[in-house]
Amino acid sequence: MKMTRSYLLKLQLMCFLLVHIPLLATGLYAYREGLSGHLDMVVVVFLATLVTALAIWTALGRLPCQDRAYGENSA
Repeated sequence: MKMTRSYLLKLQLMCFLLVHIPLLATGLYAYREGLSGHLDMVVVVFLATLVTALAIWTALGRLPCQDRAYGENSA
């Protein structure tokens, strides 16, 4: 099954938002408790989020797509 470009973009957006929830939660916790004592934790979660986002972006970019400008064309 090939996906359309709009479906793939929606999937990418949803993955982006879901991947960043732990970073947001960690940042809010660190801000509330005092950033200086939790900066190392925020950096580790940021790096993990970055690696995960890049991996998901790469995996989704390899999915077949019906849109001619974005992937294969199913004529």
